[in-house]
Amino acid sequence: MDAYIASVPIHLLYAMHMIKQKGIRDCDLYYVPTSNNADELLRAVKETGIFHDVIMLPNINIEYPITIAQCIKIAINRFGARKELKKKYYDTVYYNTDGWLLNSIIFSSLNNKCAKNIFVENGINPYLTPYDSKEWYLRLFINCQFMTCMDGRFIDERYVFEPSLISVAQSGEIHKINKLNRSDNEVKEHINQIFGYDEKLDSFKDKKIIIMEQGPRKEPIDMIGLWKKVSNYIDKESAIVKSHPRQKESALRELGFDLYERYTIPWEVLTFNQDMSEKTLFCIFSTSCVNPKVMFDEEPRIVLLYKLIGIDYSFFGRGMINYVEGVRDLYRDKSKFFIPDSWDELEDYSKKYNLSKK
Repeated sequence: MDAYIASVPIHLLYAMHMIKQKGIRDCDLYYVPTSNNADELLRAVKETGIFHDVIMLPNINIEYPITIAQCIKIAINRFGARKELKKKYYDTVYYNTDGWLLNSIIFSSLNNKCAKNIFVENGINPYLTPYDSKEWYLRLFINCQFMTCMDGRFIDERYVFEPSLISVAQSGEIHKINKLNRSDNEVKEHINQIFGYDEKLDSFKDKKIIIMEQGPRKEPIDMIGLWKKVSNYIDKESAIVKSHPRQKESALRELGFDLYERYTIPWEVLTFNQDMSEKTLFCIFSTSCVNPKVMFDEEPRIVLLYKLIGIDYSFFGRGMINYVEGVRDLYRDKSKFFIPDSWDELEDYSKKYNLSKK
């Protein structure tokens, strides 16, 4: 019997995929409710019949900035998690998070301390941040709770989509996750059922340009001004805006762009259902744009605008920029991945590849 630990909605997609890749036949799912729709998601997961049992854990996920009140709440909630996990004996445990505290609570609650521990891709984090690099006070807090701190010593294997992009030392034997197979109708049906995907409502088939709107940031980026200028170089009628899930309202509505209204559906679910190879993805700086290549080995045209924001863009982080540029290096057709240095370059590129008004 195996166990899978997930804490955000997209982890459910990874879980389904890993079960398929590894041929896992008997697995329980434990979900840490960090999203508002956790109950709804888990009801849909149960209906698929993929997992032997589906269990909601108390919220043991720490969020930054760390507060004393939050630590006290998690210290209490961990007893609820321990009660659930103590009921079973697992041979292998899959973790979809790099959080020391959450992982330590899980590990310390297991009946079988010799269980194999496998980490599964958790977005950008495993590519850029060494798992063993955590704040000293976090280890102290974990130890003071009479738990074993689950650092890199306990990681047996780690699965990621593109091992070549890992830029830091990571514990555990590194393996490659198979690319997602869009023709796998069984997995697709389960994913669409869980996330409420409806092709009639969520299709971008009639749009060749998708604008991935930047999520909220503290830096003074003139979003409206930038996209207003971009609109002079592209065919707005062929474009649609995919807002960031943390936004309640798109800032680009006033510019007259078509908006995708069901923007809380994960981008990975949308790309699972639609061939992106003929699309052009515009964004300031977003790892979502490179997901089709990383997860499907599909090459949409990508235009990143971070060099045109008019302020020093180093706040995106050298590691993040290296990661995105590393994906560019994986492209077979290098002309489809473009980072303009000037507005003139963007204008020329748009004309050359038929992105502007005819």
